Amino acid sequence: MDTKKIKLKATGSNRPVVYVGNFNPPITGQKFVNQKLADLLERRGISLKYFTSLPVRGKDQHYYKIAQVCRIISLPVQLLVARARGSRHFLYSLLGGRSRVIDMTNVSVARLLGYQVMLYHHSSQFAKSKSRMMKAILAVSGRETTQIMASPKMGRDMIETYGIDVPIIFVDNSAYVDEPLPAPPGDRLRFRLGLLSNLNKSKGLDASIDTLEVLVDMGCDCELILAGPAVDQEAIERLEMAKQKFQGRIQTLGPVSGAQKEKFFRDIDVFLFPSTHKHETQSLVVSEAQAYGCPVIVYDHGYVAENIPEALPQCIIPANRSFKDEAAQVVGDWTSNKDLFSAARNITLDHFEQRHQQASKSIEALCETLKG
Repeated sequence: MDTKKIKLKATGSNRPVVYVGNFNPPITGQKFVNQKLADLLERRGISLKYFTSLPVRGKDQHYYKIAQVCRIISLPVQLLVARARGSRHFLYSLLGGRSRVIDMTNVSVARLLGYQVMLYHHSSQFAKSKSRMMKAILAVSGRETTQIMASPKMGRDMIETYGIDVPIIFVDNSAYVDEPLPAPPGDRLRFRLGLLSNLNKSKGLDASIDTLEVLVDMGCDCELILAGPAVDQEAIERLEMAKQKFQGRIQTLGPVSGAQKEKFFRDIDVFLFPSTHKHETQSLVVSEAQAYGCPVIVYDHGYVAENIPEALPQCIIPANRSFKDEAAQVVGDWTSNKDLFSAARNITLDHFEQRHQQASKSIEALCETLKG
């Protein structure tokens, strides 16, 4: 992901939109979306005044907690000053997880100050299972608050779970992916599988390695390219064991961004995403892979399956089935039939382009709401 920090200025208006989110490094999917949305809004003439909801996380946990308390105290003062200077829209990127108390505090302050609130949901964790804190946040934000989500299914689940009747804008994550010029796959000695994520079990590391093993046992000449940091000791040990077992069939790139990430997507044939992460909505990397014409095979978990073309139902593995066996069967069919694989690439590209066009319209709708 591009780690270049976006500099936002209140230009052309004395009523900039107050945008609060987590922008600080290290860059994650949510932080990237926060920055990319800011960029898209400014390109369309929306003036922004932004504040970070959390401080930069360092190695010293004691210092970080102090900085976090200072941030919680100072942000309401900054919101008050911006409101006094004419700002009336408050766009808030929900932190979720253990930071729901911070979310509640910030949303409450914005409501007390009379802002028109918009909430951006990045986590699917509380869509199907009711959370008292999320219920309170939705109640405090009010019926006039616009909710922003990536997934229509997530929106339906939120309505059913919390009984809310509020305006919702759906912005597919493809909105934040630039449209590259896909290069046709070259002649490779081996069929290449890829995974880009924070590498651990819940993000699909183990399932991806197991899929490679099944394919090798089937006699398919495949390899696996892994990009992203190994985030825990278990993942580090799993990688070392896999490299020893599959000599020359596993590459690890570490964190990638910019040209390195582009090369990763151009170097793979199929993207695996067997994530079972509790916050998974529409993963950004799935859309990025599809933009390069890489068919994606996913677990039916969270709302990731909404990204997969209807014409490729075999690429959605039910959560109660074995990912490695089902995915290996799909890849095996593609390795033995180039025409079938070429058709899957074309379907993937067409699907991404359609979603990207619709997502751009959603960004326009969001801009109109903010201008209003």
